[in-house]
Amino acid sequence: MEEEEGKKANVVKIRESEQRGEITWVNEIDYRGFGVNAFECEVEDEKRKQKFTFITDIKITKNNAKKLMNAGRSRWRIENEGFNRQKNLRYHIEHASSQDYNAMKNHYLLTQITEIIMVLHEHGQKY
Repeated sequence: MEEEEGKKANVVKIRESEQRGEITWVNEIDYRGFGVNAFECEVEDEKRKQKFTFITDIKITKNNAKKLMNAGRSRWRIENEGFNRQKNLRYHIEHASSQDYNAMKNHYLLTQITEIIMVLHEHGQKY
């Protein structure tokens, strides 16, 4: 992660039984007049090495860096897998099904509601 002029990057090491790596962050980076906080995670396990970068409005500290990393990765997983499943596996959303903007919005909203019901149904059967 490149440091902004006058800003020092902070680092915390990750050492767990399955993962090793580090989280680097810089707080209060100026972006178009707004202060944002950015962090980068480099983790590796026996199988692979991964790098993630996140931007947040939450001040990053040594105490919350790992928690923010886990939250960011979880959110990415939910969004990526959920949309991917909707587009390619379940509902085959590949092209516009209407030229009417409101109709497209309503169709997508109904698709999202259907997905929520399907996920609740699938997970409800397990317990």
